[in-house]
Amino acid sequence: MVPATYLGPAPDREKPLDVRTASSPDGSIVALWSEREFTILYHRLSGESWPRLLDHETSRQPGVRAKWRARFALIRQRHDEIPFPPELAATPK
Repeated sequence: MVPATYLGPAPDREKPLDVRTASSPDGSIVALWSEREFTILYHRLSGESWPRLLDHETSRQPGVRAKWRARFALIRQRHDEIPFPPELAATPK
């Protein structure tokens, strides 16, 4: 789903990252996350991923946040343990 170099080293080099995966009920969205480190979402139909956005998008655009909030909501129907990124709040900080 992502190159290992994107994930970086584990904070405690003695312990590997606790990486988990899940997919949405319809299989269109796949998540990869570590409880304390990151959440990555991949939308199979469009080839888009979070937090890497399309070249013309920024995480401050309301439509972009809405699109990814909807995708997180879909996968969290079945997997509510996936951390929700604070950057996707309805109003950016």
